[in-house]
Amino acid sequence: SLFFLVLFLPATICGKENGGMSNEALENAVFCLQQKATTISYAPPKFTEHEYRLKYLIGVQQKGDQSNELQLIVYGPSEKNGILYQLYLEERDHRPIFYIGEMGTLKWSGGNMIPDEMWGGVGTYYSVKRLLRKFSTETAITLKEGDVKEGMRGCVLQR
Repeated sequence: SLFFLVLFLPATICGKENGGMSNEALENAVFCLQQKATTISYAPPKFTEHEYRLKYLIGVQQKGDQSNELQLIVYGPSEKNGILYQLYLEERDHRPIFYIGEMGTLKWSGGNMIPDEMWGGVGTYYSVKRLLRKFSTETAITLKEGDVKEGMRGCVLQR
């Protein structure tokens, strides 16, 4: 029974065997951000009138990250701005949740996406710049607004 749990758990967190997240899990994450981050003026921007465009990284990307950490960028039109969200895949009261941590805005400058308004100070700025270099090699995913809905994970906003 424990052996099954150990093998099954990573697939339930990510939704795919390759360590990536399923579209359903990403739709659930954007839904959570719509519901919670909007209340503090960090609603996920839309790429087009009816679509979201995003990139994500999961797990430890650099020193200080946690293994359950999901770094998610939701882009605005033309991928020239966006919001970086730090979410954590956790459990509360025996239910899986997205715990929404820090967030900050991004902008296009000099041919690259750079931090605009970020939490923390100068150290955070350079840490986010390093993270954005990793994002630059990832393929963007487009989600239709109509597919963004509540999923198996609940939503909790840090504040």
